[in-house]
Amino acid sequence: MYFFIVNPSSRSNHGRVVWKSVEKELKRLRINYKVFFTNYPYHAIKIASKVCEEPGNKTIVAVGGDGTVNEVINGINNFEKVRFGYIPTGSANDFARGLNLPVKTKKALENILYSKNIKDMSIGRMRCSNGTYKFANSCGIGLDAYICAKANSSPLKAFFNKFHLGFLTYAIVCIQQIFTFKPLKLTATIDDEKSITVDKCFFCAIMNNICEGGGLRLAPTADPFDDMFDVCIVDGINIPKLICVLPLAFSGRHTFLKEVTTFRCKKLQISSDVELPIHRDGEIDKPVKELTISMEPRSLKVIC
Repeated sequence: MYFFIVNPSSRSNHGRVVWKSVEKELKRLRINYKVFFTNYPYHAIKIASKVCEEPGNKTIVAVGGDGTVNEVINGINNFEKVRFGYIPTGSANDFARGLNLPVKTKKALENILYSKNIKDMSIGRMRCSNGTYKFANSCGIGLDAYICAKANSSPLKAFFNKFHLGFLTYAIVCIQQIFTFKPLKLTATIDDEKSITVDKCFFCAIMNNICEGGGLRLAPTADPFDDMFDVCIVDGINIPKLICVLPLAFSGRHTFLKEVTTFRCKKLQISSDVELPIHRDGEIDKPVKELTISMEPRSLKVIC
C-alpha cells in the first residue's frame, strides 16, 4: 500500500498542483493508495505516526519540501516496515539534490512505483532541551539557522518560488544577515574524545547530506549512506571574506579557506554560555545552550 503525505502549501501551493497530476496518474494505473494532506505545522509527524500503525509493510511518500521530509521521518516509528519515497515540491529540495532523486514529478512517481533500488540511509538525531528530533540533511548552529529563520518568514520566498528560484531567497537573506549576526563562542566534543573551542563561530553545519539552504554544498564529500557526519565550521572570518564564502559554497569550493574547518564524526556535543540558534533540515527550533547530535545508522529505507 502506498501512503502519500502531501503538503499542499509547499512552494506557494505548488504542492497542491503537483498532487493533482500525481493522483491522475495513480488512478490511471489503478494503484492502491491513500492520501493525507497536512493542515498545519508538524501535522505530517502525526500523520506518519498514524500510518505506521497500519499492519504490514508500507510505502510512505512525502510530497513537499525538505521540511515535509523532516516531519515525515520524525513521525516514522518503525523503520523496518517502511519504504520511503519522495516527490519534491519545495523551494530548496536539498534531500532530492543530495541523493540524486528525480525532481520532475512524473519521473519521481515512476521511480517510486517501479524502482527496485532501495538503499538504507543513515539519519541524524538531535537531542536538546527542546526534545529529541531526527533530521535527514543537516543540523545547523549559528548563522545558517539564523538565515533559515529569516528566509522562511521573508516575502521574497513566495516571490522567488513562483519562478522556481527559491535558492535566491537564502542567498539574499544571507547577505543581509551577515552584517548583523554576532559570532558565537562554543565548545564541540567530537565522538566523546576530542574537544575544540571555537571563539568566533559564524556557523557550524553538521551535514548528513552534501547540501542545505537550496544548494549550498557545505559538505561536498558527505554521503548519507556511510554512517558519518561531515562537519563544517566557519570561525574568525572577516565580513568581506564571509561574503565570498557564499558563492564558493554553491560549488563546494569554500573548504580551502583557512577559516573553514571540516572533519567527520559519528557524534558531536556542543555547548555554549549563550543560547545558540539552531535548525534541522531548515526547520527552526528554540535556541539552546547545549545539544547532542548522533547518528542512526542505516535506518531509513529510501527508494532511489
